[in-house]
Amino acid sequence: MEDLGSHLMAEPSPAVQDHLDNAYLALSIALLDHPLKQDLFESTVIGFLAVLRVDVERQTFREPCDYTSNLSAVIKIAQMLVVEQAVQMADDGLVTHPADALDDMRERFLLYRVRATFSWISRLRTYGKKVQNNTTSLGCIY
Repeated sequence: MEDLGSHLMAEPSPAVQDHLDNAYLALSIALLDHPLKQDLFESTVIGFLAVLRVDVERQTFREPCDYTSNLSAVIKIAQMLVVEQAVQMADDGLVTHPADALDDMRERFLLYRVRATFSWISRLRTYGKKVQNNTTSLGCIY
């Protein structure tokens, strides 16, 4: 009899892997497309970023200048996921060209001043960069 552990470690078939990839992509787009109208922490992505900001070793929050690189990474990954979704929609025949889907998603939740998770992350990164650029660094004067 095959045990459960070896079954879970087996590589999925290509068809199953494609189905899982599409499901992960759809979930990621749904998380990005979440409108921010009331409590910010209704967004799973914002809750994740809040946890990511905690510095466990010092038992405090990370400084804004230490955190902007994480926000930049999330922004870049979000942009790549949206492009992947647009290409997938074109491959599935849902749109005639990936640019059509890309324009729709961009206008819905990838612009700077909309009520969406991506916009909030972009504004937070801009604030962090401003703090970083206006903060003097420690050093020695000879």
